Amino acid sequence: MKEKDLTFGSPEELAAMLEEIGLRLHSKNRMGGGESRFLWLLAETIRKTGRLALLAEDRSELDALYGDGYTNGTLSDDEQLDHFSALLREQRTDKH
Repeated sequence: MKEKDLTFGSPEELAAMLEEIGLRLHSKNRMGGGESRFLWLLAETIRKTGRLALLAEDRSELDALYGDGYTNGTLSDDEQLDHFSALLREQRTDKH
């Protein structure tokens, strides 16, 4: 696999990159993946993850919940995973 430029300078650029990756996976799934439902869900999850990247722009609330490199957040590890999963499910794409 040849090296790709995966640099990004902002959450918006990361979100755009993940959107493109998700849409490309949708295309590959339609053309050669047999319309796999699993690949469809993976593509949508990638796209939704890009939307989560935009939430990181205002880190004050997220740092309070999740913590940072210096302090713990208010959520336990299990609660963090549950909260993150809920945020992921809440994100919408044009497919939903």
